[in-house]
Amino acid sequence: MGETVYKTAPFNDKKLDVMVDVFARSVIAGKNLGFPQARDSVIASEVSWAMLNDAIANQPPARGTPEEIQQILTHRRNLIDGFGLPVKTEEQPDGSLVSS
Repeated sequence: MGETVYKTAPFNDKKLDVMVDVFARSVIAGKNLGFPQARDSVIASEVSWAMLNDAIANQPPARGTPEEIQQILTHRRNLIDGFGLPVKTEEQPDGSLVSS
């Protein structure tokens, strides 16, 4: 069987180092080498609004009471390990970051 490898990048996996590298290479080359454009943000915003408006218009089914939702949210806030949780990192004395 294979082995699961957990890899955490600096900046809480936001890949800012990759973004800065692409930006710098684009400036040196004098053309965009893959840096996101304002148009991409506009399209993403339009899609997000369309999805929200569609959900509102079509009354998606809801299950559970407000109290049950609060229990679920409280439970998720207290989880320390599980699928979909943000990666938590701890700084070591030598300055390196490790996943906890």
